[in-house]
Amino acid sequence: MEIFRHRSQREAEAKLDQDIEEVNRLLEDPAHQLSMMPERVVEQARRNGRVDTVPGASGSFGTVPTNPIPVNGTVGAMAWLSRLQTRQGESLVFHRVGLLHGLEVYEALSLTRANWFLFFLDPVHLGASRQAPEGFRLMAEGRLFHGVGRLMPRFPGDLERIVASYDEVFRLATVAPNKVLNQLASREPERPVAQRLKLEWLAHQIELSGTVQPRSDALGTAAVTGGEPA
Repeated sequence: MEIFRHRSQREAEAKLDQDIEEVNRLLEDPAHQLSMMPERVVEQARRNGRVDTVPGASGSFGTVPTNPIPVNGTVGAMAWLSRLQTRQGESLVFHRVGLLHGLEVYEALSLTRANWFLFFLDPVHLGASRQAPEGFRLMAEGRLFHGVGRLMPRFPGDLERIVASYDEVFRLATVAPNKVLNQLASREPERPVAQRLKLEWLAHQIELSGTVQPRSDALGTAAVTGGEPA
C-alpha cells in the first residue's frame, strides 16, 4: 500500500507540474495563445506581424474601432486586458460583448466599480501591443486572466459560473472569481447611462456591418458573438 501511495503522490505532482507549465504558456506565450485561433486567423496574423499600433489608425487608441489594439487572438486579448491597469493602480474585470468588422469588442469595469470602458482589439497579429491606452499602464506579463473572452449575460456577476465551465487549465489561469466579486461588493454594479449608450451604438454598428448575432437581454441592444477557446 505504501508503494501505491507514493506512486499516486508522484503522479499528482507530475500532473500539477504539467498544468502549471500549460498555465504559463497560456499567460505568456504569444505563439501558443494565437494557435488557439482558426488557421485563417493565424495566417493573417503571420502577414500582419507584431505591431504596437495598426498602420493608418486614427482616434483614441483602443477605445474607437478606427484605432484598435493589436493582439494575438482571443486568448492574447484576454492576457493583454488582464495586464491593463488605470494609472491609479485599478485592475479591470472584462468580458467580450461582440465582433465588429473582425475586431473583438470588450466591456471592462474597474474593480473599484468607479469606471466602465469599451475596448476594441484587432486579434490578427503575432503578438500584443506594448502600448497602453491613455490613462492606463501595462503590468508585467503572466498575470492571471481577469475576465473572459465571451459574453457574461450578467456582467460581472456571471464570472464564477463561466469560469466553472472551463477546463482545468483555464480555471487555474483565471483569477479566483470570488476574489474579484468580493472586491466589487455584494450588489451587482449598475451601468451608467453613458456606458449603456456605448453598447447601443455598438449593437447598431454590428447590425449595419451585416454580421447580426442574437441579442443579449442583459445588454439591452448589444449584439453577441461566440465564446473563447477553452
